[in-house]
Amino acid sequence: MTKAHFKKNIYGLMSSKNARAVFLIVFITFNFPTVFSQPAPESIFESTTGEVVFVSEAPLETIQASSKELRGLIRVSDRTFAFTIPTQSFTGFNSPLQQEHFYENYIESQLYPKASYSGKIIEPVDLLTDGEYIVRAKGKAIFCLVSNS
Repeated sequence: MTKAHFKKNIYGLMSSKNARAVFLIVFITFNFPTVFSQPAPESIFESTTGEVVFVSEAPLETIQASSKELRGLIRVSDRTFAFTIPTQSFTGFNSPLQQEHFYENYIESQLYPKASYSGKIIEPVDLLTDGEYIVRAKGKAIFCLVSNS
């Protein structure tokens, strides 16, 4: 069975209903324990154990949280991927009030229960070989129906 680990930095903007923007640095780790087919041009990896960590640095405070509920797929032949994450799965905030404000005012998790990111790994990489890879990717992140490419 092939296992591959991917780490990726993603830079994006997330807007609140008050039109404020928060700069995010997202670190994503995929662990792909399942391959749907034998090594072939159309192999697809599925992850049910991914992790997202983000940091938002603002003048008054830094917001940092993570979630281990990332779910995603990578198609090996063209290096495309897509993943989703429940917006209320983030933990590790500085305080319960900060978490409440994040869920209610910034990502509006009651209205938008999932966030997504889809795109393509930029450089060629042999995903069928066991190992850990650091890759660059380009795609579209969608939080509360606001997207950033």
